[in-house]
Amino acid sequence: MSDDRDKKALVSAEDILGASRPATKLLEVISNATGVLYEPTRIRRKAKAERDAQLIAAETRVEITEIERRGLERLVREEGRKQQNVESIIEKAIPEINNNSNPEDVDPDWFMYFVDNAKKISNEEVQNVWSRILSGEVNSPRSFSKRTLSTLGNLSQNEAKIFESVCRFFVIGLNHPVIFNDEEIYTKCGLNYIALKSLEEAGLIEFNSITGFQANISPDGDGKRIVLGYFDTIIILNSVKSLQIGQVRLTVSGQELQPIVHVASVDGFVSHIVEKWREHGTEIVARK
Repeated sequence: MSDDRDKKALVSAEDILGASRPATKLLEVISNATGVLYEPTRIRRKAKAERDAQLIAAETRVEITEIERRGLERLVREEGRKQQNVESIIEKAIPEINNNSNPEDVDPDWFMYFVDNAKKISNEEVQNVWSRILSGEVNSPRSFSKRTLSTLGNLSQNEAKIFESVCRFFVIGLNHPVIFNDEEIYTKCGLNYIALKSLEEAGLIEFNSITGFQANISPDGDGKRIVLGYFDTIIILNSVKSLQIGQVRLTVSGQELQPIVHVASVDGFVSHIVEKWREHGTEIVARK
């Protein structure tokens, strides 16, 4: 009988999820993993009922003080806020879950860790990032490690903005941003020594302001050409085995988070890095 009640307590497909089986299964799996039922349309009524029950219980035991009453009110508000945060993130993730995905393939411990971090996120912009992580993990399990969740959970809003700026210089094919420290094209986007050091301390990048980093590259089928991409621009390099990519390299957590960061391109960046690579003796065959 209790199992039937639990199933009814879960938000139905008609509530917010549509008819998607993976979406419905996601709620069941998260609820099973965390022991918490998610029912967005009933949260205020449920919180009020729990508060009233605790007040009644306390009053029958002993006369409740005003301090106790305020403490119970605060506890209910705090837990309700955490619940709302998690449910908001889940709702945002639902439309991005593929119909052929299977939430049961995700490690239950991962769901527990995700919820434990997500319940603290009330900023809508940050919730959008967490929702993309949830849908991304459901669509492709083991895409985001618990270490990455921890790193993201400890990230300040300023550090998040810096990471977004770093991702604006990400070059496909190198799988890292190309950033040469303290040059105008980067400082105009808020990237300087102090900003990059803070992001290194946050665990999203490695920063070497002295020697920088080299990328070892595997050529295309002809053994000579390297094809890179920057948004809708293609860069073709000739006879390159390694390439100077600047002072920044993404950590594993940075690489996991980069694909879900939505950013705009930087005007003049392709011309800038082409010139840089020419200075290091790289031959540019074509650029378009």
